[in-house]
Amino acid sequence: MIDFLGIGTQKPGTTWLMKNLKTHPGAWTLRLIKELHYFDVLYLGQSKTTQLNRVRRRIERTVDKAPWKNDRSQEKHAYYRKIHDPEFAITDAWYEHVFSRALGKG
Repeated sequence: MIDFLGIGTQKPGTTWLMKNLKTHPGAWTLRLIKELHYFDVLYLGQSKTTQLNRVRRRIERTVDKAPWKNDRSQEKHAYYRKIHDPEFAITDAWYEHVFSRALGKG
């Protein structure tokens, strides 16, 4: 499913790396969510609510303000809404859904 996974500490240049990867036509990146914290929730005890709030804030700042004029935009809106769904989030199916757009499934 994933060909490359970037893991970094605070301040190692991951934002710079993400910004540059987004410009490459052969690279797919999560456009609105820089950090998933999936493993933090599953293995380090981070609050699922904390992670979902991060995602929600990011969605509200960008996706919810975008005009929805075509079917593709509606698909993106549904994609990000499902990522934030508390009943679905931070599960294996959720993790696969996050990367489904890279595989052309979402």
